[in-house]
Amino acid sequence: MKEYLMNSLGGDLDFSLQWEEVSDIIRHWASCPDNGRLGSDYGYKTTLLSLLKEPQSEQASEQIILKMKADLPILSSKNISLTWSEHVPTQLIVYVDNDSTVIMLS
Repeated sequence: MKEYLMNSLGGDLDFSLQWEEVSDIIRHWASCPDNGRLGSDYGYKTTLLSLLKEPQSEQASEQIILKMKADLPILSSKNISLTWSEHVPTQLIVYVDNDSTVIMLS
């Protein structure tokens, strides 16, 4: 993945990223298994797949957002919201400020 991913994990943050690049970073994070990087707890796919099978709740949304902001510091000051339906348990829609991305997990 691009150098931006490494920056989002703790290097010098590049705030000039375009939404497409931020969206790619979010999708990469969501597709990595929990603790999927050696020496890091980066990733959340396993937990996401479990949470998305349940009806959306404020508690589950907050859990996902907190983990996302912890793993992707470039999002720490952003307004994030999520939507999903247990009828489509592999799809998560992430809204960041005025942009959105659809994440399809397998």
